[in-house]
Amino acid sequence: MVQPEDREDGAAVDVILKGKRQMKRKYGVVDYLRKHYPPPEGSGEVEVEFLEGYDSIEGPDGSIGFGVFVPPEEKIYIADDLPGGEESMIETVAHEWKHWLQYCNDEAYDEEEAEDFARQIVEEFLHDAITCLEQERDFDAFAHIDYICRYWPYKGAERELRLQDAPELFDKLFLLLIEQNKPIEINTRRLDDAAAVAGLLPLYKRYRELGGKYCTLGSDAHYKEHVGRRLQEALALAAQAELTPVYFKARRMQIMEGLK
Repeated sequence: MVQPEDREDGAAVDVILKGKRQMKRKYGVVDYLRKHYPPPEGSGEVEVEFLEGYDSIEGPDGSIGFGVFVPPEEKIYIADDLPGGEESMIETVAHEWKHWLQYCNDEAYDEEEAEDFARQIVEEFLHDAITCLEQERDFDAFAHIDYICRYWPYKGAERELRLQDAPELFDKLFLLLIEQNKPIEINTRRLDDAAAVAGLLPLYKRYRELGGKYCTLGSDAHYKEHVGRRLQEALALAAQAELTPVYFKARRMQIMEGLK
């Protein structure tokens, strides 16, 4: 803990209070899950521990992730230093909580169940996105369409959004964007993954086929060293989808000139 004499004015107090607020939010998520998603009657309690200084955790099977449920201990471990901040923390806690509930119910995933779950989540995501577009138009671009792919428990091609899982909903989403002249973002966070690029390209091409023309490029930089990362990969993806990269100045769309 930072001591008051180590920092000037009230900075030490600010650090301590910020830490307390973050801890309250972390365990607030756990309290919410205990209340709204309890285990079957007769099951024990699960303990949730946030591991300070960790940005990933190795599970008993050797896999690396942001969190892990360990059945013999009835304990959930969550990496405390997640790259996506609080949003990642909530996603990770909920994800491992679900594993605990499955354990309590003596359930296990198989491939068919994983496919059904993926389709369900895709449809829920698209329904929510469409509802937002129908109700709120005060935005410039539709960002990070593949955000949920970062957190659900699949690998390779099974991790990606697929047009065939919900073609009518994807078309409705894209047509709403096109009707409002809203570009779609090409987010560079996952463009170092060949499976992610292969999964995203059909989505961007479908947006173009329906009449979409423009895209924005976002490096999803949570740290200064990530500003501008993988922009060449994003430009290549835009070219393949025949989308024109744009940016906004004073909320007015501008064509990005001189790109190579």
